[in-house]
Order: sequence, then structure tokens, then C-alpha cells
Amino acid sequence: MLVIPHGFDPELFNIKTESQRQSIRDERRLSCFLFVNVSGLSDNKGIDLLLSAFARVLKKHPNSKLCIKGSDAVYRSKEQMGLYLERLGEHDRKAVIEKLVYVGNQVSNAEMANLYNCADAYVCPYRCEGFNIPALEAAACGLPVIFTKGGPTDEFLNPSYHLPISSAERITDNGSHYLDPDLDDLTLQMISAIENKIAHRERAKLFAPELVKSHSWDKISEKLFLEIKNRC
Repeated sequence: MLVIPHGFDPELFNIKTESQRQSIRDERRLSCFLFVNVSGLSDNKGIDLLLSAFARVLKKHPNSKLCIKGSDAVYRSKEQMGLYLERLGEHDRKAVIEKLVYVGNQVSNAEMANLYNCADAYVCPYRCEGFNIPALEAAACGLPVIFTKGGPTDEFLNPSYHLPISSAERITDNGSHYLDPDLDDLTLQMISAIENKIAHRERAKLFAPELVKSHSWDKISEKLFLEIKNRC
């Protein structure tokens, strides 16, 4: 059996120059450290864990922000975000809301590429995933990625220059398997991303594009067509 993975468009998702990146940040009036996450905000994405960890991060680094890109039209992400925020204590909820940027509308791929490039780190503490295209796109844009260790992103995220979150495998009552990311480790990795910002970003920019280039749509298409040809 051959598994054909998802891919990305390197013409859109790539590393901008520092001047281009700064221009994108200036347009958004960003002068702080910015985490970003892109998902439908379903329970498997671990957004509840992300918000809890971010509340902890703010106590040490109050000048940081978190941007979460949801999809209101498809997943009713805004409603789900409200539920996650309600689970936080009153003090943490207030602190997070003040530093949270939520985007629920549809945007173009070019706008998504700009979102990755204006950020300082991508964070995805998922419990289960089929692939996780946003993490791949973020890596292609040179972002250090904080990710759940043991999942599908291990295929294209290297812990030598990205930031894995330790996790334990769990089994639900119906026998389904999922990963349980460690909240303490998630918090530590987010803090490390801030305190070692330059080192993490430079390593990601240097090594990540080389690893993910095999997941460009051109390479994935070649692999698919070759498999079809071999089977005909």
C-alpha cells in the first residue's frame, strides 16, 4: 500500500525576506511575539490546551499574542472558541481575551501565507490528526512549529529545529486511540519559543524548507502519477 500525503504550494508558502516580513507585521501593528494556530477548532485540535498554556505564558511574557484562525462557515469555530474560553478561570479568561486575535472568515492562500510570515511560532497541540496541512505550510514559511510528538506531523517536522510536545497515548471507551499532549511541556515549549526566538527561527529557516520540499504539490503529484502508471 502506498500513502500519498497532502502537500503545499511553494510559490505561496515560502520564507519572506526580513524586510518583507517586517512590512507585513507593520501593516498589522505587531511589535510583540505572535503565536498562530489554524484549525476548525474541533476538540481533537487541542485548542483548550493551547488557551490554558497561553494563559500561563502570559504570566511570564505578557507582551505576547495568540492568533487563532478558525472557519466559522464550515465548523462554527467562533462558537467553539467561546466554549473553550468559558472553561478558563475568570482571571485567565480575561488575560487571554485581551491578547487573543480570532479570525473566523475565509481568507485567500496568499493571506494565509502572510499570516504565517508575520508570526513568530506556529503551535498545534493536537490530540489526533489525519495530516495537519497548516503545520506543513507554517514550516515551509520558516516558522518554528510547536507540535504534538507522536502524530502525523513527525513525518515533516524535525525536533532538532522544531519544538515537540511530549504526549501519552490514550484509549477512549469505544477503543479509539488519541494523543494526550502534556500541558506543562506545551507551556515550556511556548516559553522557549519566546526566550530563544532568534535561535529557533534561524534553525527553522535553515533546515525546514529542505525537509518539506518533498511535500510540494508538484512532488506529491509526481508520486501519484508514477504510482498510477506502475499499476496500469
